[in-house]
Amino acid sequence: MSHMKLHPSSLEEGTAGVTRRGILRWGTFFGALLSALGITRMLQAFLSITSTERKSQRFLLGHWDDFQKIDVLEKNGIYLIRDHASLHALRGECTHLGCRVRWDQRQDRFECPCHGSRYDRNGRILAGPTQTPLQSVFLKLNDQGEILADLSRKSPAGFRLQAG
Repeated sequence: MSHMKLHPSSLEEGTAGVTRRGILRWGTFFGALLSALGITRMLQAFLSITSTERKSQRFLLGHWDDFQKIDVLEKNGIYLIRDHASLHALRGECTHLGCRVRWDQRQDRFECPCHGSRYDRNGRILAGPTQTPLQSVFLKLNDQGEILADLSRKSPAGFRLQAG
């Protein structure tokens, strides 16, 4: 009985001299690299959420008189918007994926630089992909005439802060 002997090179080599073992090595290397990048990104996201949660939910924005001549002003990640004799506030985070929105004075609107969502000065959606308006911020005027923002309280629709 004759034994057929197979050459290892005939099993592992392709037509271009690339070995199956080499392909598996590179595939394993790139798979490990992509996994490490994914784990790093998840860790970064977790740490940023944790640091956001540690931020105070209530803070002082300033004195009422400091905001008499503004139109729209960003302070501590919150946009204060003046409408005649009243103020309202919106969170500066796009409700699509949480990117920072920017106020465009010329267009009189908020714009998300990440995916193009746009909102009017009241936070209502002008263009998507977002499906949710900007979040209103609850404002309160204390006895000293200072404006306090409270992110832990829900602001009623159309809420406006007025002096006295």
